[in-house]
Amino acid sequence: MHKEKLMNDVFAKYCIAYPPVRKENTTYEATFVSPDGEVEFYIYSPQWRDKPGYLNKRENEIIESDKNKKVHNRKKFEYIYVNQRTYTDKYGRYKRAYMHKRVCPAPDQEEGCTTLVFGIKFKNQASYNRYKKEYIRFKKSLEQYAD
Repeated sequence: MHKEKLMNDVFAKYCIAYPPVRKENTTYEATFVSPDGEVEFYIYSPQWRDKPGYLNKRENEIIESDKNKKVHNRKKFEYIYVNQRTYTDKYGRYKRAYMHKRVCPAPDQEEGCTTLVFGIKFKNQASYNRYKKEYIRFKKSLEQYAD
């Protein structure tokens, strides 16, 4: 994948560059797999608030790291909440990390918030390192659309 161009795909509410193989998608979420099957990219970009199942810890996973950040953007009158978490498979088969960002009009308010989740699942550190640049490009390529 790292020598091939990433492709663009337009879903109902966003457009994003992704690896050549798509695994599955719905209106607001999609998982893409690298050609060698070593890495999966994940995006969840609904128009408004919601919480995908991707964030949930699976039975075979251990929480490796969990970081939370809260920022008040006074210029835009919004509160930004970011959760970054990494799960490790108990049997060493993979690691899975995500960044969940919520932007809200008021502190600790769910109504009127927007949600965005990026995730990556990789078999080992070497495969992560091999696809890291593509993952960064994947995240930067997002164009979100409104109704």
